[in-house]
Amino acid sequence: MKNEEQTKNPDVSEAPEEDARGERRARRLIKPVLLGTGAALLLLMIAAAVLFLGALFAGDGEGDVKSIRQAEEETTADAEAESLAALLHAPAAQKILSPEVAAHRENELVFSVSMADFIDSFNGFYWKDRAVRLLPPQQNWGAVLNHTSIQSDHDTVCYLFSRDERVHSLPSLTVYVPADAELIQEITVDFDDHGYDQGMFEEYEDMCFYVLRVFFPDVPEETLRGLIRTLNDYAYDHVLPNEEGYTHGAVPQILYYRNGVAVYPYFAIGQCVHFCVIPVTDASIAAFQSQGTQAEALPENGF
Repeated sequence: MKNEEQTKNPDVSEAPEEDARGERRARRLIKPVLLGTGAALLLLMIAAAVLFLGALFAGDGEGDVKSIRQAEEETTADAEAESLAALLHAPAAQKILSPEVAAHRENELVFSVSMADFIDSFNGFYWKDRAVRLLPPQQNWGAVLNHTSIQSDHDTVCYLFSRDERVHSLPSLTVYVPADAELIQEITVDFDDHGYDQGMFEEYEDMCFYVLRVFFPDVPEETLRGLIRTLNDYAYDHVLPNEEGYTHGAVPQILYYRNGVAVYPYFAIGQCVHFCVIPVTDASIAAFQSQGTQAEALPENGF
């Protein structure tokens, strides 16, 4: 009976042995799985490290090119700035001009001097007083091509200079040059009156003085400064409406002239104060007068 029971119920006595075999089988199965997972993780870690190092040392090709180009541009800009600074501190020889008035294109008068000559003459006077140049070479000025200008119906390049273009309250200088010739139509010294600053205004009047020095080298300093004060006072006392701003065909209210050189102020609401120097003839003065300009001749000797 005992043997029959054992035969009929083999699971009763064999179960522990089966369980043991199952555990051993499971261990054999789990071990390679664990080994395979560990190897895969290791490979993933190695691949990630390779990618990181590749990005670190190789980088984005386009980004690298841009960085190199930017560095080269910054180096070039720094070198140009140093060269310009050295030039502005180099001595400037005195250059006296004798500007004559000439007709260039239709209904257009010009001074028979180049912008480069004007810059050299201005800097010569400025250096004599301050041992530094103010105006950089023509190629360092900003430039805008317009189809007309204040005094011309033709294409004109407006050259613009400011000691620091980021500071709007600084005075600036504009030279109008025919697009087809190195001559001068007009020169203006410009002052942004918004947020008026006395120090900046004095710098503006200094620029006016050195511009007049170029055209009237024989006139005493105090006489020139007196004329500048007179014109600027007139500008503030006779402010024009905004719609009569300083643009093509603007007509001065008052004008002083001598030997083909005329100076006048112009100030309209919302715009800069302009101190203007233009070439004139008897005919152009008469044309201004017919439009209401008060024209006054300056004395030949020292005003």
